[in-house]
Amino acid sequence: MNTRFKSSLFVRIFATTAAVISVLFAIMYLLSVPFIQTTVDGIEESAGHTILKNVYEMVEQTHLDLENYRQSIILERKAQLQNIIAVVESHIKMLEEQVLSGKLSKAQAIDTLLEELRHIKYGHDDYVWAANYASVLISHPDPQLNNADFSSKMDLRGNLIVPPMVAGGRSAGEGFHSYWWRRLGEQQPIEKLSYYKHIPFFDMVIGTGVYMDDVEAAVLLKKKVAVEDLRHRLRTTHLGKSGYVYIFDGHQNMVIHPNPNIEGKDFSHQLNPSTQTPIGQLLMAVANKQEGLHYLWDSPSDPGNYVYDKISWVRYCKEFDWYICTSMYVDELDESARILKNRVLAVFAVTLLLSVLLTYLFAKKLTDPLHKLSDTALQVENGDFDARCNLNRDDEIGVVATAFNGMVSRLQDNIRHLDAKVVERTSELQILNRKLEALSTTDGLTGIANRRCFDEVLATEWSRAARLEQPLALGMLDIDWFKKYNDHYGHQAGDECLRRVASVFRANVCRTSDLVARYGGEEFVFIAPATDGDSALSMAQKVSEALQGLALPHEMSPFGCVTISIGVAAMDPRDMHSPDILLQSADAALYRAKEQGRNQVVLA
Repeated sequence: MNTRFKSSLFVRIFATTAAVISVLFAIMYLLSVPFIQTTVDGIEESAGHTILKNVYEMVEQTHLDLENYRQSIILERKAQLQNIIAVVESHIKMLEEQVLSGKLSKAQAIDTLLEELRHIKYGHDDYVWAANYASVLISHPDPQLNNADFSSKMDLRGNLIVPPMVAGGRSAGEGFHSYWWRRLGEQQPIEKLSYYKHIPFFDMVIGTGVYMDDVEAAVLLKKKVAVEDLRHRLRTTHLGKSGYVYIFDGHQNMVIHPNPNIEGKDFSHQLNPSTQTPIGQLLMAVANKQEGLHYLWDSPSDPGNYVYDKISWVRYCKEFDWYICTSMYVDELDESARILKNRVLAVFAVTLLLSVLLTYLFAKKLTDPLHKLSDTALQVENGDFDARCNLNRDDEIGVVATAFNGMVSRLQDNIRHLDAKVVERTSELQILNRKLEALSTTDGLTGIANRRCFDEVLATEWSRAARLEQPLALGMLDIDWFKKYNDHYGHQAGDECLRRVASVFRANVCRTSDLVARYGGEEFVFIAPATDGDSALSMAQKVSEALQGLALPHEMSPFGCVTISIGVAAMDPRDMHSPDILLQSADAALYRAKEQGRNQVVLA
């Protein structure tokens, strides 16, 4: 070894390589470890945000489910009200027949009917009432209201009660009306939904209603079940070792917490020990903020000692007036990073030692044959491409020598064929450039032209139309209620819908001079050179009819299928300076098509 270290070449190679490796490892450590720590901290924090986002979405879905449930109950109650009035109406028909047959006079039939209506009761003190055309309650089970004039009577919100139902019954025959009224025997007004129907034979309107507190009671019961299910889920959701999720409302009452003793309690008096500010107010102040709230708190293993750094992230759900929080201790947030940092340090130390050892072996193996390789390299450098390194070894140096000789041979061959390869590579690059250019002007989802291509073609066709003194037409298309389609069927179905619409668009705007493009989102456009307004309108109507012919289902649309609204504009560009005015006109026509009910074509 002493002899080896007397070689200046060996010493330079070994010392330099070992020093470079050591510096590189130091740089790698300094660059990677802080990055790893920051990244892992970010991952842990992201996990907290992700869980918070998932819980928030669960709460939002719970609210949506409750709203749907409320609407289903209201629809059910409406059907019940209609059935009750239908039963009463069947009896009224019998009285009408008796009047027409002469068995009763009309006055007798009315007296009989009103007396019977006053005694109809069902459900929770619900009843049937009748009013004449002057909005007088000619039949009501409450003696104080029977024959009372309601022509100007208003509810507590200043809305007329009976006149809208009398007017609605006489004009439409039947309908529903909401107002605030009290139950029989009670004084506090409650929102009420009434169904009314016109009885023209007896010159009256009859009706019955349901109090909305009955609906809300059913919804509240449903909400309690949903909250209990959410409570069960959140109690099994953990962040790190001891992090958790909790929910409190705008009055700082704890709705859900892993500790059952805290649930349902008012914690507005609970202070942040470091600032003496109510902790609830601090949490509410950081709602929907990325940074969250840092504060000192006690630990499950050390209760009552508020010295442990903690962080909470908060999302606010307006529908429930809930604050959803994920909470974890900062030292647990950093624990994974510390473990990973120590492991990386150990790996770096072992790898550095092995690298120095391998450097020694490499330098030792390299120095002996290196002169031969160096001499041959100098010959090649001086232009002697016939020079070869006659070094026959069965180790890596021999492989390097053989590879060096092979590289020199290939270099000779490459020089001979360089021009041909340059031409070949140039041709390949041109093909790739053309493909890239095509991709840059094509919408990846629908396969038709994209916004960039549309802008370029519009500018070109505008100039051409001005030069040739020809009209230029443009149409803007928007899929009706597409957001509801996406929400109902999902984004994959939404993408497929966009492709189907683009296919119909391309199939029906098909002249070689025309262009169809995706403008953005669910909006499409077409450019039709040498086309006046009537022709462009006809093209747009053809597209609309073709799409309706497909009958793509759209349950959230009043039309039952996917439809489109189209705005069309055509102009003579000679007196215009910019195609923007054509685009704005088509956009304005599209706006009018939507305003007028959608599923139609409007010409600017």
